[in-house]
Amino acid sequence: MKLTSNEALKMLEDTRKDFENQGWIDHSICVGNSKEYPFYKKKGD
Repeated sequence: MKLTSNEALKMLEDTRKDFENQGWIDHSICVGNSKEYPFYKKKGD
């Protein structure tokens, strides 16, 4: 099963209500969003 980043984000947000400690959800979203920033790209990309 392949997920788009939007589908994965929706799954995380839907799961958020079921967890008292949401730090791992925030972290996962942060890591997922970091791929869009230039510092993630390698030279030549």
